[in-house]
Amino acid sequence: AFERACALSDAAVAGATGQALQAFDTLRGVATLRRRRMAAALALLPAASTPIDRARLWSQAAPVSSIALPDLPRLEAARQRVAAWRAVDHRRELYVGLVLLAEELARAGDLEAARASAAEATALEDPAWPPALRMVGAQVDSNIALHHPTPGPRLDGLAGLQRMLALAERSGDPARVAMARFRLAD
Repeated sequence: AFERACALSDAAVAGATGQALQAFDTLRGVATLRRRRMAAALALLPAASTPIDRARLWSQAAPVSSIALPDLPRLEAARQRVAAWRAVDHRRELYVGLVLLAEELARAGDLEAARASAAEATALEDPAWPPALRMVGAQVDSNIALHHPTPGPRLDGLAGLQRMLALAERSGDPARVAMARFRLAD
């Protein structure tokens, strides 16, 4: 459905199905087709006629992963994703986008802006959200701390990783628990 929607330049269907595929890939721990879908989503952005279609396509073009497109800087993609979800006023997606933006800002060396984005995400977090979703926010402080130029402040991320492990254990997913333990040990 995603590929057919892309062939027909149907941004609405591509946005919805692409977002579902992204969630499915995350659950399976697979990212093999993600780069191709990212490029397809980016190409369809001009065809998006509604804010929700644009937001869904930006979520695919700027996923929370280490994959990047050569024609789209990751920081710019993260900013566009946040702007698109702000326009739709979707709290959960804005939360994920702000976490991604915080990580990209930290990677770019702007730790102050990264902390501000992470704080905004934390303010949006809802305790009723699934533990797996809240894990995304729990690890952001450690990701920001890892980009600090001196070792002392890097330990500030320890509490976030401990929270991430607790959420992983609550999720009941052994793969998430293993990932959290690995990150904490690292």
